[in-house]
Amino acid sequence: MTTSHGTLEPTPAISGLLDLFATHPLVALGEVHMLQEQADFVTALLHHPSFPATVQVIVVEFGNARYQALMDRFIAGEPIAARDLRPVWRDFFGWGFDAPIYEQFFRTVRGINRTLPSAQRLRVCLGDPPVDWTQITRQADIFPWLEQRDAHYAAGIETAILAPGYHGLLIAGVAHFARAWPIPLPPDGTIVHRIERMNTIFFEPPQWTGAIPTYHAAIAPAADEADFPKSSKDGFQSTNADYYLRSWGITTLLAVGFALRSCLYHTCMGARQHNYRVILLRDCTTPPGEGEFPDTRDPTNPEGGWMRFVFLRQFETSIGYTATGQDFVIGCRAIAHQSSAHV
Repeated sequence: MTTSHGTLEPTPAISGLLDLFATHPLVALGEVHMLQEQADFVTALLHHPSFPATVQVIVVEFGNARYQALMDRFIAGEPIAARDLRPVWRDFFGWGFDAPIYEQFFRTVRGINRTLPSAQRLRVCLGDPPVDWTQITRQADIFPWLEQRDAHYAAGIETAILAPGYHGLLIAGVAHFARAWPIPLPPDGTIVHRIERMNTIFFEPPQWTGAIPTYHAAIAPAADEADFPKSSKDGFQSTNADYYLRSWGITTLLAVGFALRSCLYHTCMGARQHNYRVILLRDCTTPPGEGEFPDTRDPTNPEGGWMRFVFLRQFETSIGYTATGQDFVIGCRAIAHQSSAHV
């Protein structure tokens, strides 16, 4: 395979990443959230003998900066109760981070620091804004904090790494390090844009980018509409769909598309697991009689076969509601009529 950089050659991941610090003060590792394999890689990276001599600061997305002083004490070896530590990765805006891999990360750094002289100990900088959730009383209170996320992370890089002349490993969702993305980026840019505006640092563009889908003209998203390319059946897995929807205050999803027994079903399941209210429009997905196996087709079944019948009943039992396209149109007209009546 070749790119604008020439032929790509396999490189050992850990040594290859550490070698980048010879020419760059910052190396960003785009995280696939809650992925155990990537967490295992980060653990192996931290335990590499050359890591503490190469990197002084790690900036992570999965931590509320309100608890920075507590985290400093914890990784320095001070006893901290688990109940006091958990809000670090639970009380912030990156939904879905309440997983053992994040607690293990902080405990791994703490364990490594116990083996190092005080002058060589690693520091972890919590990159998410210092929100106090006891002061969040309505949905509108959230948005100013959401707008600060990349700005706060970038400010932490400037203060904790670049100003003192350190080397830093940056860990955050891959979209935070992107120059371009299928969904609209923050108006002031991502972390990379912000750091490059503050410094003369040049971030090498990634040599790999995800596949960008092509669409039929009838269903192609408009230029200002969000698009979430995915690599699995669940559209919420390893994408920014949840973050984007919550940023707009969206809590109810209307599900249409293909295929009912595959991607659409798994995406709706993912939406339910993220606490969305999901409504599937039955006649805006795989039609009756299609998508069936030879032994599940049944002309006497109102759904055209048992596969569709079971999936719809399972959806209504475990995920959400179903309706028809006509029901949706009637509901929209009723809402529009109520709104006009109150004007």
